[in-house]
Amino acid sequence: MSDLLSSLPDSEATFTATSRVVDSEVPLPVAQVILDVKVAHLDQMMDYLVPASLTQSAQIGAKVKVPLGASSKLGWIVGRSNRTSHGGALRPISAVVSQTPVLTPEILSLSQRLAQARVGTVAHILRSAIPGRHARTEKTVLSEGPVDFPSWQVPAGSTLSNYQRGAAFLQHLGAGEGPRALWPYLPSTVYTNEYQVPDYYLPVADAVQACLASGRSAIIVAPTAAVVEEIASFLELRLPDEPVSRLHQELSPAARYRSHLHALLGRTRVVVGTRNVVYSPLRKLGLIVLFDASDKRLVAQRSPYTPAHEVAALRAIENQAALLVAGLILPAWAQRWENQAWAFPLTAPRELVRRSVPRVEIPDDYLRLRDGASAYSRLPSSAYQVIKEGLISGPVLVHVERAGYIPALSCAQCFRPVKCDNCGGPVQGTYNGNRCANCGQPQQDFSCPSCSAKQIRSVRIGAERTAEEFGRSFPSVPITVSSANTRVIEKVNNKPRIVIATAHAAPRAEGGFAAAVILDPNVALNHPSADAAEQAVATWFEVAAKVRVDGTVMVAGEIPPEYGQPLIRWNPQLFTGWAYRQYEDANLAPAVWAATVLGSPRAVQRFAELVKEDEFSSFSSVYGPFPAIGEQADEAQRVLGESNPLVVHYSARRAEGFSAAGALRRARAVTSASDDDKLLVRVH
Repeated sequence: MSDLLSSLPDSEATFTATSRVVDSEVPLPVAQVILDVKVAHLDQMMDYLVPASLTQSAQIGAKVKVPLGASSKLGWIVGRSNRTSHGGALRPISAVVSQTPVLTPEILSLSQRLAQARVGTVAHILRSAIPGRHARTEKTVLSEGPVDFPSWQVPAGSTLSNYQRGAAFLQHLGAGEGPRALWPYLPSTVYTNEYQVPDYYLPVADAVQACLASGRSAIIVAPTAAVVEEIASFLELRLPDEPVSRLHQELSPAARYRSHLHALLGRTRVVVGTRNVVYSPLRKLGLIVLFDASDKRLVAQRSPYTPAHEVAALRAIENQAALLVAGLILPAWAQRWENQAWAFPLTAPRELVRRSVPRVEIPDDYLRLRDGASAYSRLPSSAYQVIKEGLISGPVLVHVERAGYIPALSCAQCFRPVKCDNCGGPVQGTYNGNRCANCGQPQQDFSCPSCSAKQIRSVRIGAERTAEEFGRSFPSVPITVSSANTRVIEKVNNKPRIVIATAHAAPRAEGGFAAAVILDPNVALNHPSADAAEQAVATWFEVAAKVRVDGTVMVAGEIPPEYGQPLIRWNPQLFTGWAYRQYEDANLAPAVWAATVLGSPRAVQRFAELVKEDEFSSFSSVYGPFPAIGEQADEAQRVLGESNPLVVHYSARRAEGFSAAGALRRARAVTSASDDDKLLVRVH
């Protein structure tokens, strides 16, 4: 359990100021409002006067429009009282945007905690938690009658019972308790159930049914809209007459707001959605399921970069609800929860594992000797043979690390990355020459600023270039590319073909792929990020899970045994435990609290000075400021428009993480009021 869970202040928020009484004929004439603004120095409750005309509609939780300076801002009423600490005259609320109290006390308290822990603002969190209002939808939903929910029993004979402690989890869940479990599920390519869905969906439905049997509601969080729709459609079949709501980014604004209102008003007990569904204001919350928990799409991609598992853990504690963390392989933070006995694993017996997974091969000395000179090529002869044999009986999956044609270029002499002359972004090779990946400008007449060399070389080979190469090697076989640069394909039939796919873009094959080859494994391992190995191995498990039981998975490259053995043995817990120990030894998150501050030189230096002067002085390490490189430099250019960014890293013991975040938050409140506010703060 993280510092966020162990070091939180009292959840009871007090909104009433005590300086002076406001005389008015309106009962409780002072409204405390949290503004919908992102700047940190305005992240506080502001007092406004409630006009007599808005006495009834200005309820706690309602969204309102209020004056701020010469402009108007939206905000949420979080309290009403007859006192204010403001010395001057209070300005009145301009209008009530929605009379429906869309902000519940639980979500407000949760947002305040997260804003403090993630060095963000309450408005940042609430924008994720509450969809934009849709007036016509609100009117329609409010006119609907009550819903009669069916009654359910705890399911008997669940497939979750095949996992150690699985039956106990369902039993405690059905009894109204809040067990917390970590479930590395087994792959499923041949559907043995009547619903024709992957077998690992069945235990999810059983857990939801057990939760409903206890008279409570459930949230299922999945990484993509496609998975959300698949799970929701299955639950509608498995739990007939039980309303199931959906919430994801591909729905219309009206549909998202309708789902939110149904949860808020008690019209549904089951909500399935992508990352932000974890905030859904369901009544009597009893279960949260995080599906494919290692997927990075479950972490917000904008400040304050809130991860869904942190929100889920807080809500599980607050509501005494159950928590089920599921995935082919679980992330390192789940290992920390297990080490602290905050959650327990549901593990499959080895005989069940052996019956459920394909054979995995990784080159050893014997295989390299047999391959001869091709052993150190991108596609060794043994991998070529796996593809050739697989094509006899069905489709073959080829995993590559990067999309595009030649996604990375460097100087041929000193290997310095080629940067755009116009914006400083990374340059990549395309069918139409070399172009900037950010601004799209063509790049000509390269001259290395370090060594003055004129020649460039390809550092990475992308999916489209790989498709060209495989087209020459297998001229009579259809080649399909599935990546973000082309299009992501959901399914393919069982006819022979080669599917070249990047991470999270591999389709499902009817009956499973006959074989799979993982190219360029060391490219993933050498990625300049602290969790490169964790993300690489998670992707390899995902690729292997799409291959049928009698198929073969070949890793086309030499990798260290700590990465390869968990895959060969299909023991994801082995790798997760090893990865967490590596984080501990290196003093990195998630073993410790850590934060990164990125921005313009002036803003970062000012921020670092403020943190140094803060009352909190127990950082275990402070690195920087120093020039940002790689993805951090690209992010600063893309988000902040800063071409010469600096970065500073902070770390502290987990027990002091909340206090450390407070120091950064106080510094952020000062810098946000300055002219140069080019800063991004990310807590890891």
